[in-house]
Order: sequence, then structure tokens, then C-alpha cells
Amino acid sequence: MNSQIRPKIAIVARKGLGDGLINLIIANNLRINDYDVTLYNNFMSQLTDWLPDLCIKPWPLLDDCEREFATYDLVLADDSSILGKPFQKKEDYSSLVKKYVYIGIGRLEPQLHSNHTLHLKDTLSKEKYDMLVNLASCSGTIKHQHGNLNYSQVENAAIFCKEKLRLKNVIREINLIPPEHLALKHKNHPKRVVIHPYSAYKRKNWPLTKYVKLADKLKTDGFDPVFICSLKERPDLINTLKGKYFIPLFPTIGDLASYIYESSLFIGNDSGPAHLASALNIPTVTIMFHKRNFYWRPDFSQPNVVILPPINIVIGPKSIWKWFVPVSKVYRETKKLIELTIR
Repeated sequence: MNSQIRPKIAIVARKGLGDGLINLIIANNLRINDYDVTLYNNFMSQLTDWLPDLCIKPWPLLDDCEREFATYDLVLADDSSILGKPFQKKEDYSSLVKKYVYIGIGRLEPQLHSNHTLHLKDTLSKEKYDMLVNLASCSGTIKHQHGNLNYSQVENAAIFCKEKLRLKNVIREINLIPPEHLALKHKNHPKRVVIHPYSAYKRKNWPLTKYVKLADKLKTDGFDPVFICSLKERPDLINTLKGKYFIPLFPTIGDLASYIYESSLFIGNDSGPAHLASALNIPTVTIMFHKRNFYWRPDFSQPNVVILPPINIVIGPKSIWKWFVPVSKVYRETKKLIELTIR
């Protein structure tokens, strides 16, 4: 296609790693349908070597946003991104919806619903307008497509691309390609099990002491459990493990991806690294605290296991759901997945 006709699109994602990976589905589908697309997410910008076919940038500074995004034919912005809450003032929403089309990985603020079809018809060529008309009217949330609470966000994003954006060619894959210079080998360490016992919210976390007991059982079975965490979480993890298990350091998300890519299994809470493991085609065990969050499960590849408490009781950050997910259950389900995927 003539480069002058290809619409220039920006997708401004939420800040999370999992959020960025879900938005990659939309960005990649726009790319394969001849759109010139750039994804903005700080975590994804650390994976540019893994995504050679996409342009990815970190969020601009707040004061630079208007200048940065003025160069695009259309901007699709999550309402919890740098262009939404909590970075923008609510009194400015009426002017923001005239500049950007807001979509939501979660729910969308009602004041940020917008339709840019009339504006684009007056400012773009017919060729570009025809390619952008569906994107200009796509404002809304991507979750729960068809009202189905069981669709994963991966499925929701693909359906959104097909039915809301009406793209001709739609795929679920985001095509993370290991950089050649790293000479990585998929599942190169067949006994290495990566355990991530944290997430963005404490209420979602299965107890760290239970993860250690699970690791002990896997170690007895001949596996090599390692624990991963952020720098902020590292002191707590070091204090708990007391040198019992290795805790690698990862300067960038690219380094984390390399380590997970060569491992055999990932176990953790509903978190960004769990989605990354799934996107890297690593079998994943995810412990989730409530069925209402089931749509957020890692689902880029199969097989994977999601463990939910048999009853959904949430009472503050020390929710009793954790009592109903014993180590024995997680170990049993983990062993089933190991037997299915690790030879």
C-alpha cells in the first residue's frame, strides 16, 4: 500500500506489563492490516528487540503528550493511560475526547466515550477515512465481548479487532521473537520452574509461605525452582527465602523474557509476568483470587492451568480465599501440567 495512504495510528496502553501485552494483540492486528501503528507502553518498550515488526515507545512526559500525539491520524487511548485517569483532570475530559478515541482494557469512564467519524470525514482523504471509520467509532471497553464473562482478554482483544474494528485479517498471536544475538533456546532448562509470588495488588497474592512449600515439593521431585520479583519486592523475598532459592535480577523486561523463555514452567499469581510467560509459550500455572477476574487469565498459549478457590469470599486485603487454596491442590495441578508438557 502507498505509504501516504497508510493511516498512522497510536495505541496508548495502560502502564502494566499484562495490559501492554493485551494491547499488542490490537497493535499487531492493525499492523498486518496495513496500518502504520505505534504502541506506547513503558514495559513493552523494553521488548523492542523481541518485536522487530512493531514500533513501540515508552509513554511521553505528561507535558509532551499533545505534541507527541498530534502527528497521528488517530489515537486509541486507554482511559487509564497517560492520556486518562489519574494523569488527566476530569474537567479536561470534554476537550480530550475531541482529540483521542478512548478504549478500555477494563471499564471505560462514561465521560470518555467518543466518536470521531464526523471529524475525520472533514479532515482526511477518502482512502484514509474508509480505513479509519471503524476505528473512529470503536470507543468502549474490550472486556466481556458478546457479554461472555469467560472469554479471556486475549479472546476479547481478538474479537474486538474482528467485530469492532472490522479488520479483515485477525490473529491472536503477538509474535515475540527471541533476538538472534542472544542465541536463546526455548525451554533450554527442562527442570527450571519460575515462581513469581507477587502481583500489583496484595489481595491477589497467594501466601509467600505457601509458594515456598510448593517449591520444596518440586525440589524434592528433582526440579529447580527459582523465585522472581521486582526490586521493590526483593527485600521481602530475600528475608523469607534466607538463601534457600535463587532470586535472579533482571535489569529490563527483555532480560526477564529471556530467562522465562529458557525455563520449563511458570507459576504465579495473576500478574504481568504470568502473561509474559504465556506469550512466550511457556506452560503456566496461575492462582487467581476470584472468579470475577477469570477473564484476566494468561491465555496466549496452551496448555495452562488456572486455580481458583472453590468459594469466592473477599474481605479486605487479608481475604480468606487463601485458606481454600491449599499447597496440595496447587502441587497436584502443577504435577499434572508437568506430566503433560515436560518430557
